[in-house]
Amino acid sequence: MSLLRFPIRLIQSYNILLQKHPTPVNFITGGTLGFVGDVICQVGLEGKKLDKSSSEFIDIRRSLSLSIFGSFYSGGICVRLYSLYPHLTPSFAKSRQLFKGMWASGMDNFIHVPFCYTPMFYFITDGIKGVSFEGSLGKLIIFTFGTHARSNFLTNYNSAS
Repeated sequence: MSLLRFPIRLIQSYNILLQKHPTPVNFITGGTLGFVGDVICQVGLEGKKLDKSSSEFIDIRRSLSLSIFGSFYSGGICVRLYSLYPHLTPSFAKSRQLFKGMWASGMDNFIHVPFCYTPMFYFITDGIKGVSFEGSLGKLIIFTFGTHARSNFLTNYNSAS
């Protein structure tokens, strides 16, 4: 039972800090999750190394870009936005908890994520890594609509410029 004491105390302390100081704790949590999550992906999925002398050393700039995005967008903007969802719920959906949850999920999945979160992810993380606006836009279009849409869009974009 003593093995569980430390993690339980850690979670309790985190919850107390989150209640007392929600904004900085959300920023720190978002940034930490972004950084650690990316390092885990680079090491576990891409085979990168934590050894600086290795030619396959992790991409710190990429991890920092995800940390910054996690801090400011996930830890800041999303926290504020999600607190607005209950106020944006129509009266017919407020009658049951299930409907409120479905409405919030629909708002997030069909409005927020495709039109705000995903574009901001590419523009912020790519901007920090030094990628141009056009490069970020191209990546966004490829991952959203596929390579055919990107070539059509960029052809039309370049001819209109």
